Amino acid sequence: MIRNIAGVCVGLMIISTAAKAQEFGIGLSGGLQGLQYKAAGQNSKIQPGGILDIGYTFPLGKKINLISGITIGNYVTKISLGDGQTLSAYQIDDAGSAFRFDVTPTGYTEKQKFLAAGIPVLLQYHTLGKTQWYINAGAKLLFPFSVKYDASANQLVLSGYYPDYNVELHDLPQHGFGTVSNWKSNGGLTLKPAVTLSAATGFSFALSNLRLYTGLYMDYGLNDIHEKATDGALVAYSPTSITDVKGNSVLKLNSVDNARLVSFGLQVKLGIPSRRTIKIESSSGPGCTVVPPPAPVKDTIVMVKQPEAVHVVKEEQKMLPAPVKKEITPAEVAVINRPMAFGKLGQIEVPDGAKERLDSVANILSSYPDVNILIIGHTCDIGSQATNLKVGEARAKAAAAYLISKGVAASRIETKSEGEAHPLVPNTSEENRRKNRRVTIVLQ
Repeated sequence: MIRNIAGVCVGLMIISTAAKAQEFGIGLSGGLQGLQYKAAGQNSKIQPGGILDIGYTFPLGKKINLISGITIGNYVTKISLGDGQTLSAYQIDDAGSAFRFDVTPTGYTEKQKFLAAGIPVLLQYHTLGKTQWYINAGAKLLFPFSVKYDASANQLVLSGYYPDYNVELHDLPQHGFGTVSNWKSNGGLTLKPAVTLSAATGFSFALSNLRLYTGLYMDYGLNDIHEKATDGALVAYSPTSITDVKGNSVLKLNSVDNARLVSFGLQVKLGIPSRRTIKIESSSGPGCTVVPPPAPVKDTIVMVKQPEAVHVVKEEQKMLPAPVKKEITPAEVAVINRPMAFGKLGQIEVPDGAKERLDSVANILSSYPDVNILIIGHTCDIGSQATNLKVGEARAKAAAAYLISKGVAASRIETKSEGEAHPLVPNTSEENRRKNRRVTIVLQ
């Protein structure tokens, strides 16, 4: 069974690599986990347990993901039977006679423990931004293994009723009937595979290049996973002695109709991008790779031999007025400072609508050779902080490369990225986010 699960897990990893999985995740969950059933009129109580999840997230859309992988957890259940309650099952003694085997326990408790490994298949919906709300829903196929139980009782009264003779035997320990004090027993069980409906919800937070998920989870079993008993006896009948009475587990009673796997509690998961290449959404598909802007064009200084200047009398040179430095006008400053929109998500090439603006900026700067500029790239709040800083820098460098191609010296230009840190308007709608994907220019 474990080999089969491992094979499925390896297959999922291969598929995820081919499908360019968005995120590798490892998570821990803890809460109440066990079997929910009723036996001899008593309800079972699920106990604390934990789950380890390892999986991949496959993007299906802007806000929809498919999550799969492998999960393994430990499950614990406890049940106590009422004092003085007699549990009966028909047996055959060593002489071949049929009789009703009655067990009356006092202070009986039993704890069942097992591990279960399997495969989850979940769909996830999430919001956008650095902090996201998410909800997962789907199913899990779980295979229980290493199933064990520990039982104890202050006292067991064992008796046998023979309907053919209308007699009940109480105190014949040499024939398996009598009273056992301070009884303990343990053993193994077999459980069938479980199918559960599974759900989780919570919030995730961007942490540099990682994402932290915190929330609540719940699994509810759809099928009965306990094996039906052939005789339904609480303990095994021994025809020769009562000194070593073996338990059969509460799960072997005929009164157990349905044992479902149930778990719920808190979960924490760390999401790790599966590839280092920056993936961001664009109008051409769910993701695009940030392409570096064109290399800056170097300034070339051409030395031209000038003709000899005409000799001027020193007295006349002293009388010439000093050149007046031309100052940039407020209207020209406004043209330079007005933001240029990079409206599409993930766009780093200079949009056609911004090229005319940059042409005007280049013409203005050509008239003021002493003026230097700072180009700042901005983004909206979609994506991680680290990714948005890189996208903002790429936009700033693309605008700088365009100005250099129009004759502005590279030494006059400095670039900077502020990512999503300073939005022009709140990131509350797609229209506002388009405005925040921009480049601004300020004078140095």
